[in-house]
Amino acid sequence: MQWQTIGAGLRGVEARGLTIFDGRLVAVGNLSGSGSRDFQHVAMWDGREWAGLAYGDAGDLYHAAAHDDALYVAQRGSLRKWDRQHWTKVEPAGSFFRFQTTSNTSLTPFAGDLVLCGSGLAAGPFVPSGLSVARLLDGNLRSLARGPRVANLQAISCGAIHQGKLFAAGPFSAIAGFRLTGIGAWDGVTWESADADLVGASWPLGLEAFSGGLLAVGDISGVIDPATGATVATKGIARWDGVRWHPFDAGLSAAPKSLAVDGDTPVVAVDVQGASPVRTAIMRWSGDQWTSIGELPGQAFDTSIAAQNGVIVVAGSRRDASLLQTANYVAQWNGQHWTYLLDEPSTWTFRRVGFHAGDLYLMGSFATLGGVTTQSFARWNGASWEPVGDGPGFSVFCLLSASNGRLLIGGSNSAGARAASWDGERWTDLNIGEVLPGSGVFRLMEHRGELVALGRFPELFPATEPLAVRRVNTGNDAWIAWQPKGMEIVCGGSTTLRARVANGYVVASATWFRNGVPVDADRVAGVRVELDGGHAVLRLDDVSSDVAGTYRCVFETACGVVESEPAVVAVTGVCCPGDLTLDGVVDDADFLSFAQAYFTMTCESAKMRPGCAADLDGDAVVGDTDFEVFALAYDAFVCPG
Repeated sequence: MQWQTIGAGLRGVEARGLTIFDGRLVAVGNLSGSGSRDFQHVAMWDGREWAGLAYGDAGDLYHAAAHDDALYVAQRGSLRKWDRQHWTKVEPAGSFFRFQTTSNTSLTPFAGDLVLCGSGLAAGPFVPSGLSVARLLDGNLRSLARGPRVANLQAISCGAIHQGKLFAAGPFSAIAGFRLTGIGAWDGVTWESADADLVGASWPLGLEAFSGGLLAVGDISGVIDPATGATVATKGIARWDGVRWHPFDAGLSAAPKSLAVDGDTPVVAVDVQGASPVRTAIMRWSGDQWTSIGELPGQAFDTSIAAQNGVIVVAGSRRDASLLQTANYVAQWNGQHWTYLLDEPSTWTFRRVGFHAGDLYLMGSFATLGGVTTQSFARWNGASWEPVGDGPGFSVFCLLSASNGRLLIGGSNSAGARAASWDGERWTDLNIGEVLPGSGVFRLMEHRGELVALGRFPELFPATEPLAVRRVNTGNDAWIAWQPKGMEIVCGGSTTLRARVANGYVVASATWFRNGVPVDADRVAGVRVELDGGHAVLRLDDVSSDVAGTYRCVFETACGVVESEPAVVAVTGVCCPGDLTLDGVVDDADFLSFAQAYFTMTCESAKMRPGCAADLDGDAVVGDTDFEVFALAYDAFVCPG
């Protein structure tokens, strides 16, 4: 009929967000309390008055939402979580998102997830040109953006596998916030920007994993400290620890252009500053410092490095004062000195050197080596370069020594991207899907039973921007990208378990098991099972002690049955009908609390305590049937178990 003021005692400019948490109204914004109810930014209405939730951070709040038994609020530059006892900051994985503005950003539950969206999200210092959307999953914000795409004349050539994720570096034109250049990480479902902490002018030119983390080299001048926002200087190289980037030692003496890892030993090629003619220095990490192992002539930007068991091989080119290519060379370091394996005039550029089964290979776009007909791919026999079979029939840009013992290569010809396998006797083409002219494979990797090709793959429809990644299953089962996470949940609260098969696999069904027994949602109150493609969700509402246990999800896919890892759900607090004070017994204090609720009767009454805990039969009224349940608990006195 008319608008009414809700309580008194609120001060400030405005309330910007409203939500319901624990059955109470929560307001956030530029708010404050007064007198004995002094608070900042967050206020909860208990039916009689406003009270704060001990929110002590500076800065206005803009949005609030309840999700998975917690309260979330969006503040300029951060997302905060209230678990009824403490406020904690939600740390985006890899500092993925940064809030540039907040006036157009919203926070809302959707389909069981907490979704953050608006024009105020960006990766790193780049503001996106359109709408950005992320969802909160297992405590981290994940992008809902499409896969990585590159500019028409560019390709992704660097990649690595680290902590189960696939990383790629290159000129992204659209990935997780519309980055123009950078590093992307793929977890089997979504791509995320993974370079928001890096400071530099272009994408990395080398990306390799070793026991200390993930290394990136290129035009890198610093990393951002997320605690202070300050830039920590580094030169040419940075290390990713799974959460954020760090300087790697004191950096490099000059700009690096390529990177390799020999076991756990990083090796880089750098320009020699001030050298004339231009030279390339090879630097090796000795565990506590970088050590130069000699210089080679040529321009570093087309230098390729391969390292194995202490043997380092470099392929590069020489150029004149006008930077025109005059010759190509391959040099090998045996631990004491450099030996040239090739040094001849040429107008083409070597692409890469690599090892397979202890042998050294050279690949690129060439017809002869040392006067011997060798089409685009050659093996060093200890004295000279020799062809491998009849040749692959296309320009070769990358090599992979596969886990099954075969040699795999990727590249392109006039028809488009190509890949092939060598079994020691013959070449066999690999099917990487339909391709168009201008496509190419620049890096091959193995990831969770799949062959992954990085490069440039124009779409058939619409033929606008090329995609950057192709995946081929090599005969293995499907794999689960998002595993269910174990957790503790307060009795009476709610939670969500989820599991998801990697994109690209057809899922016929998904079944949740608790302690080895299928979960029957039709027979368990508060349990909902949902399947959206490969995404299986188990929602547990108003949990009791019998919800605790070990959960697994089993998927039936076109590639066979795949089972998730176990997730242990523990229920804390006392799950006992009638124990309204949650002290483990049903005594006179509970009787008094029940009596007050009984006389109030209707759960929607403003006089009813939040949560209406005395409604033991769930009919929104505290009546005689609730009293019958309470009386039995009162007679038993001690809560079971």
